[in-house]
Amino acid sequence: MSEPPSTLHETLSQFFDAFARVRTVEPSPRARKETAPYDSAALISFMDSLAQAFDTHKASAPLFDPWAVAGLSRKEVANTQVLAWLLDPKGSHGFGALALQALLAHVLPVEFHTCRVKAEALPDGNSSERVDIVIDADTFYLLIEAKIDAGEQPDQLARYAAAAARRAGKRASAILFLTPDGRPPRTCSSGDNTRCISWKTLARVLEHGLRPHFREPVEKPPTRHMAEQAARRFLHHIRQF
Repeated sequence: MSEPPSTLHETLSQFFDAFARVRTVEPSPRARKETAPYDSAALISFMDSLAQAFDTHKASAPLFDPWAVAGLSRKEVANTQVLAWLLDPKGSHGFGALALQALLAHVLPVEFHTCRVKAEALPDGNSSERVDIVIDADTFYLLIEAKIDAGEQPDQLARYAAAAARRAGKRASAILFLTPDGRPPRTCSSGDNTRCISWKTLARVLEHGLRPHFREPVEKPPTRHMAEQAARRFLHHIRQF
């Protein structure tokens, strides 16, 4: 009895030898034409190069996702903190105001010169009125309340709308209600200047705004590649909500 094949190369070689013998038992008229034998050495070389290509691709970490490693998952506080980082013109990502400008064009068209972005903020200094993200600019005041799995608290959005109006003064103001399906809030009226958006739509809006930065034909340092990958993976992540 022959020894079983120990490698993929030997297995393939034995398979093609056996296949060739089966083909020659009862050849059809069309199969009687002389055919060139397969080149086992070339096949082995191809399999080796294919394995090397797979190893090289894997080593480049094309699927690296820092947010999966960090366990971001569906945690509302953690996700809104990353969103605040992305929207902050002074954020370490290096995108400037591109993400914030893209969002404003969609929900509150207004120009600005300076702004502060803060996660888990207290607009009125009241610890019971903690808002996910506050964007306080020279020309507008925007509160972002994000939901993934949690529900609304009693009169939550109505209270936030009142706080936004007080803090905004003569500036433009709005509440952005961010949910998986973009539904309207249940705790405020239509006159409370509330905008509704889904996480999926938000990802599309921000990706469109960041696209010019991603496509800049310049030599990028490793840190810029890291920031872009982090942003891309986050936008992919929130599309799943």
